[in-house]
Amino acid sequence: MKYVYPVIFTPEGTDYNVVVPDLPGCVTFGKNLPDAIQMARDAMSMWLCDA
Repeated sequence: MKYVYPVIFTPEGTDYNVVVPDLPGCVTFGKNLPDAIQMARDAMSMWLCDA
């Protein structure tokens, strides 16, 4: 079964802050948007494995 989690990407200069509101404490950042997307996937995987 697949679940969809909204992700908020906030630009900070050239970096992006990432927050996953449905997963408390699941935050990360990336040096650019593609990096932030990959970091979000990694952070979500780790959060869900630890839950």
